Amino acid sequence: MDVSPPPPAISAISVTPQGTALHHDEDWVLRAACREADTGLFYSADEADIRRALSFCARCEVRQECLNVAMSRQEAFGVWGGTPEAHRRRIFRRERRQRPAA
Repeated sequence: MDVSPPPPAISAISVTPQGTALHHDEDWVLRAACREADTGLFYSADEADIRRALSFCARCEVRQECLNVAMSRQEAFGVWGGTPEAHRRRIFRRERRQRPAA
């Protein structure tokens, strides 16, 4: 009977084209449909690239986890969790307007 401890949580680091290091401590990253795709595709301003990036998201089993990470980090650039940056920026602005003034 094998009683070895479970493997440690997977920790991966990816770097955006802007040079930002992204630390992923969740194993969902390994199940992402885009895990082996060109990262630049998700940070391109080209509409065709954005559509291609979104096509990865459309078939991804961890799209919600990805979006949750982007929202919690207020990730302003790239395609995350099936949302292009402009869509998330609108959500961030709406949330800021709805917060009570301090």
